[in-house]
Amino acid sequence: ENVYAYILVEDKGYIVTTFINDAPNLNEDYINHIFDRFFTVDVSRGDKVRTSLAVTRELVEQMGHNIYASITDEKINILIKWRIQYLD
Repeated sequence: ENVYAYILVEDKGYIVTTFINDAPNLNEDYINHIFDRFFTVDVSRGDKVRTSLAVTRELVEQMGHNIYASITDEKINILIKWRIQYLD
């Protein structure tokens, strides 16, 4: 059974969006490259899948925000910190 979660919270001037998904075959090496433009991962039977979040990172950072990735308990966590900008 796959676990998916989307969490949205306010934290010290930021809106934090966290996306969580099962990732039993991923490790820290994968996470260290997840934002690389041409990163691929070997899957069953030697097939390769492009899994880059480079475009996502580029767009988030162009808007002045931050994106992070981690692995916890065989789950991938993608966290985006959106800086709150109040209108006068």
